[in-house]
Amino acid sequence: MNHRLKFMGLAALAACMGGTGLVHAQTLSTAQTYANLVFSFSSSLKSGSNDYTVCNELRVDATGDFVNSTKFLVYGALNCPSTATAYTAAGSGYFGFDASVNMAFLLGSGLTLQCPRLVGLAGTCNLNNTAGVTVGTATIALK
Repeated sequence: MNHRLKFMGLAALAACMGGTGLVHAQTLSTAQTYANLVFSFSSSLKSGSNDYTVCNELRVDATGDFVNSTKFLVYGALNCPSTATAYTAAGSGYFGFDASVNMAFLLGSGLTLQCPRLVGLAGTCNLNNTAGVTVGTATIALK
């Protein structure tokens, strides 16, 4: 199918949906960044050549439209100073209706750090392998 037909079909679909109330106006806002959020980190997990027991700090930035949305991006590093190691951490989060914060990170080591229902920006997180199996836990708390 050529690009012209695709564009005309998309335009026709948008026109039809506009009359049915399915298309909603978007509110644009400037994204805000909360920089240098520092969480204490502790875990007893040693996984292959990665020793998370020496990691003591999760330092991240959070960026999002905190006025109009409950979702945000988080990115930074899991720091392990005694071994001069740091794992990149990138993910997303959202605010729950119960005032909890929920975050999930992909760590540079290949594990994921899943932190559901953090109350007061503190709680327990699961460390999962690439198959999604929990291989350890960690506790974090905003410093």
